[in-house]
Amino acid sequence: MSGGQRQRVALARALARNARVVLLDEPLSGLDAQLHVALRQEIADLMRATGATSIHVTHDQSDAMALADRIAVIRAGRIEQIGTPEEIYHDPATSFVAGFIGSPPMNLFDGERRDGGYRTVFGVIASPPASRSVLVGVRPERLRLREAADYRATGLVHTVIFEGETQVLEITVDGVPAAVRTDRGVSVHRGESVSIGFNASDILLFDAETHRILCGGIVVGTTLALANLSSHRIIRWPALAFVEFWRSTPLLVQAIWVHFAVPGLTGIATSPFQSASIALIFNVAAYCSEIIRGGIQSIPVGQDEAAKALGLSYWQRVRMIMLPQAFRYALPPTINQIVTTFKETSLVVIVGFFEIMASGNAAYGTGEWTFAYVEVYAFIALIYFAFVFTLSRYGAYLERVMRVGQQ
Repeated sequence: MSGGQRQRVALARALARNARVVLLDEPLSGLDAQLHVALRQEIADLMRATGATSIHVTHDQSDAMALADRIAVIRAGRIEQIGTPEEIYHDPATSFVAGFIGSPPMNLFDGERRDGGYRTVFGVIASPPASRSVLVGVRPERLRLREAADYRATGLVHTVIFEGETQVLEITVDGVPAAVRTDRGVSVHRGESVSIGFNASDILLFDAETHRILCGGIVVGTTLALANLSSHRIIRWPALAFVEFWRSTPLLVQAIWVHFAVPGLTGIATSPFQSASIALIFNVAAYCSEIIRGGIQSIPVGQDEAAKALGLSYWQRVRMIMLPQAFRYALPPTINQIVTTFKETSLVVIVGFFEIMASGNAAYGTGEWTFAYVEVYAFIALIYFAFVFTLSRYGAYLERVMRVGQQ
């Protein structure tokens, strides 16, 4: 039987049992384009005729938009958004959903806080600045070609894709790519400079800081992991001290210290958001460094010895042998740690602040608010550090004992 026939037989078997719920796991994968569209229509008709509820798992957004009454967009095991196809398309909850749904997907332009708004390649977007940086989202059909608009720029046409009644233009504006959908009657040629723009009502804003915090934490964590494995004490000990401090104190204490103590020591003032971002990056880095270190140490020693025999330098071994495997081994726990960090952050913000502050004041013996932030939180940090550092050292001891037992 052909692929389409096998898919029909499998679907018939599921429906013959009069099931109230049918799970369809990639039922249209591996089919040619014409059969794909025909079988998709058959599935839609069968579901309506039987009245059965179907859960359709697919990586093809066109299938989801054509078949679903409601869509759940999932990334790395986390639900990004649930809604109708119209809600998912017109009102994406995150930049991932915006960049995933749609063909071409939504244009996302970097915006940095400047002059009471966000500066982009199209000028300053007038918006009350709530974050240091954002992603400015505009659908391709909302970008206006050679028309009056609130925000405009000139770009170079690289590709013209004919799609029947419409055409898609791939344009770069100061090196930033943009996709524009226009009617087929609009005359545009490759290599031509054109004016494009959009109105304020066409914009969606997404916070870009979350992505930078995670990337920054992983980059710093990788550097710390390599430093902790160094044979030079002058490199290994400072990295170890940094990791132990940021792992052994609570995130709230770290944020308060960065915000109140660092300006006093350096004379550089930071906003609450900047303080929280710095604390988050270092916190994620400390945990990720241990995860990546474990991934590196799990690589068989023979691979490193073979690479040395081939004449590879240390950094060549790190780049081509150690880190690729370590990242693969460390990916699941790293993702789990990132999720845990975010959940802990939300919990601390909601319920932790006043409780910890009250405990600090109680330790001071005042019974009232002292507003001596550095002293109070230094005392709290010492308590957490003594407890968590002891447990982490005991865990390291058990790890050594188990490693010796396996040899």
